[in-house]
Amino acid sequence: MVVCDQERKTIKVNFTTGKKADKKVVVDKSYQFDKVFGQYSTQAEVFTTMVEPVVDEVIQGFNCTVFAYGQTVREIIHMILRWQV
Repeated sequence: MVVCDQERKTIKVNFTTGKKADKKVVVDKSYQFDKVFGQYSTQAEVFTTMVEPVVDEVIQGFNCTVFAYGQTVREIIHMILRWQV
């Protein structure tokens, strides 16, 4: 199970490994991030919060990179370029 907590800026992962009762291991980890977006976050919210400040820095002459991961190329292009694809 994966739980995103936007207020605490954490993602918690909890799962059990192994098929046999004597070899099962419970994994319970929590990861801290600068910003966490929940399942109901919009593309516009992600763009405004994460990408727009980077674009402003590019305009000021800085070299910048945005590494984006999505299930489809369409999602990535929409987030970075803010297109209505």
